Amino acid sequence: MFELSAVPWVTQDTMPTDAELESMYDAMNPPEARLPFATFSPGRALPPGPCAAATLDTFDPSDLDDDSLVDHIGSWERLIGWAQARQAIAMAEFGRRRPAEDGLRWDRKGFAADELAPALRCAPQTASSRLAIATEVTSRFPATMKAWRDGTIDSTKVRAIVDTICAFDDDRVLAAEQALYPNAETQTAGQLRAKLARIALKLDPNTAEQRSREAYADRRVLVTPSSDGMSELWALLPAAGAQRLRATLDAHARASAGDGRSSDQLRADALVDLADIAADSLPPAAARQAQVQVTVAATTLLGLDDDPAELAGYGPITAGLARRIAGDATWRRLLTDPATGALLDYGRTTYQPPAALADQVRARDRVCRFPGCRRSARSADLDHTVRYPDGPTAAGNLAALCRRHHRLKHEGGWQLAQKPGGSLLWTTPGGGHTYRTEPDPLDDPAPF
Repeated sequence: MFELSAVPWVTQDTMPTDAELESMYDAMNPPEARLPFATFSPGRALPPGPCAAATLDTFDPSDLDDDSLVDHIGSWERLIGWAQARQAIAMAEFGRRRPAEDGLRWDRKGFAADELAPALRCAPQTASSRLAIATEVTSRFPATMKAWRDGTIDSTKVRAIVDTICAFDDDRVLAAEQALYPNAETQTAGQLRAKLARIALKLDPNTAEQRSREAYADRRVLVTPSSDGMSELWALLPAAGAQRLRATLDAHARASAGDGRSSDQLRADALVDLADIAADSLPPAAARQAQVQVTVAATTLLGLDDDPAELAGYGPITAGLARRIAGDATWRRLLTDPATGALLDYGRTTYQPPAALADQVRARDRVCRFPGCRRSARSADLDHTVRYPDGPTAAGNLAALCRRHHRLKHEGGWQLAQKPGGSLLWTTPGGGHTYRTEPDPLDDPAPF
């Protein structure tokens, strides 16, 4: 087996010649270990690693014939899998370096993923999921880890495997892997999930009900912004409840058929109508939380310009859509600085911000202000950057933080500072990294 430690790291300055690459290839791939093909192909059968990357980078895809180009693309795919595996090993090591520390008020292990998220340039929830997968696969899935390091599977397949059988004890995990490989390397993630579902029932039928209860506890609804004024709604629901919801939407669609809308459009509109029906039964305090907030210039509402508006929890929307929403709405006036587009500040001498100030801060921030977090400010806590009463209850000392990152700020060892205009500086527990988050201007700054 070729060992990665035997390969020197190849940089642009030390790029080997074609003859040296051929020699490396021959050394790493003796004839008896090679796949059958007639001529040297761009990266085919070359173990993934630094040398493979250097080799592949010497080829111009436009110079390759169709078969060689397919080999070339497949080689990059194996290299991607290898790189993902190496990153997972590093992430698991980072997680091990964040144990709970006795005698300290904060627990760094609970926020390890949040510390990784800015470095990964992803949302904290995504970093948490990736860290969990890395920890599981490096410690309990030896066959899957080997295939990943060999580049024969990628992170999508690894997730399918780990998600399906991570609840098993170690012995059953090994048994499931034995039944899975080597065919897993040629199957899609969907095929793997289906096969693993059958393996799981065969290996451990008595825990199927327990897994069902755990899955039920994980039910949730997510809304993510799409484009062109649209959002995607995703729900993980009990199977029977999902079918009941679908049947209800179908019934509403059939009742409204014939008005020019498609069946899909009718079901989508019926789902929104159900939200309106549910909102009517809410008590006043809860109904306030269910409001939709749009920030739009008065000149846009009056049709004097077509500047974009801002829909809380989504982002920019067209002037036309803002006017349609405004047709049935209650409005609160918020002042912005014409030079910067930032919301203007005012002070407060009590801890709890009044409704107008709370609305102002949430309108400014729109989402949780931790780096990469996109949880809506509407449901976030309003945190005093400098603890009250040392710091005032004012927009310049308040920031919207989701409950998790509110806890992280107070218990996770992070340091937070707020600059004029709402800019936040987050410093990691060890002090080695600082990240800045800025509230997006509510309107474009004046040109002069």
